[in-house]
Amino acid sequence: MKKILKGFAIVAVLIFGASVLASCHKDEDKTIAYDMLPAQAQTFVAKYFPGIQVLTVTKEHATELGQYEVKLKNGVELEFDGAGEWVAVDAPAAMILPTGIAPAKIQDYVTTSYPGYGINDISRSQFGYETELTNGIELVFTLSGDFVGIAK
Repeated sequence: MKKILKGFAIVAVLIFGASVLASCHKDEDKTIAYDMLPAQAQTFVAKYFPGIQVLTVTKEHATELGQYEVKLKNGVELEFDGAGEWVAVDAPAAMILPTGIAPAKIQDYVTTSYPGYGINDISRSQFGYETELTNGIELVFTLSGDFVGIAK
């Protein structure tokens, strides 16, 4: 019985050790300098958030090309793909994102259908756009900007 327990203990130690080594893998997210961010992403930040201090830039290795997360001093968080195209822009509660980030068709729909509210965050995928308004309603749009519905 002691041999069996000892065997289990050895296996547990080996599994634990392997998991620790795996977590130390070179593909961990890492903080990088702002100038290491792709030029397209830097242009986006400068255009829509001029004068706002960049707190951190993190390169994530979850995807093949990598992905970047940028945190600004005003609480806005931005995500870019490996080429520097925006994937998501998330502002603190009740903050309206600058006009021009969302495609014009989406911006027009929100302005017309929800007067007095603005887009608080937006994300883009291969399937379309998801937005959250300052009133908490989440809207879904196609890639061409056509309204699909309210997210549930």
